[in-house]
Amino acid sequence: MKINFFASLPDILSAVSLSGFKDSGARIKLDIPASDVGAIVLLQQKGAGHLLKVTIEVMPNKAQITQLSETEEIVAGLE
Repeated sequence: MKINFFASLPDILSAVSLSGFKDSGARIKLDIPASDVGAIVLLQQKGAGHLLKVTIEVMPNKAQITQLSETEEIVAGLE
């Protein structure tokens, strides 16, 4: 299953938090546009308790994300 949505890192110091313990990992916070909230609900329903494989595609700028969200249909669901 693939769930696709646009996101950006918030402009806050805690957007990426590294654990203080060895081998404990990190936490990432993302801002999701309202147009993609459906994908986040699906992620919560289908992804909770499962290992997730995450791939990030960096877009040229945040304004382009807003443009794409408004003009393209965002696909979120089963493939």
